Amino acid sequence: MTPYQNNFSGRKTLGLGNRPAQTQNTPRPFKPAETERPLPEFDIKTLTKELFDTIADKCAKTIAESSDSVNKSTQLRRFYDELVMWNERAARSDEAFQDALPFVYMMKSKAAYAKGRKNVDATFQCFINRLIDRIDDQKTLNNAKLFMEAMMGFYKQYKKD
Repeated sequence: MTPYQNNFSGRKTLGLGNRPAQTQNTPRPFKPAETERPLPEFDIKTLTKELFDTIADKCAKTIAESSDSVNKSTQLRRFYDELVMWNERAARSDEAFQDALPFVYMMKSKAAYAKGRKNVDATFQCFINRLIDRIDDQKTLNNAKLFMEAMMGFYKQYKKD
């Protein structure tokens, strides 16, 4: 008997039972999970000079400490542009805000997808999640947009790509 087995498509494949014994139970190499860097606390309910100055600067610096292959400014700009778009749509009325809110929260899943594709890291995903979680009315949506705008300005200073 040969080490090949017929599969359902008619092709011959190497059967798993015919592998050398040492490779069957070889553990996979340990790959440490990517850890997020701690971001400063921020509150977007009330606007303060510290929110747009020192806090936005610290967030930008923390996000910019990533490797060169992730958190490129064009990728971060996509999230900012989407936040601007939803802010503009939601500003029309309270009903428009209620209609837009689920799509604003959908940005969290888009950040998770971007992280899975290795376009952003865990720190940026955490930033987006925390920012979106704090949005509960039109005012906080606008404040989130302004805060992210300030963060993006500082980010460009730290990460030149």
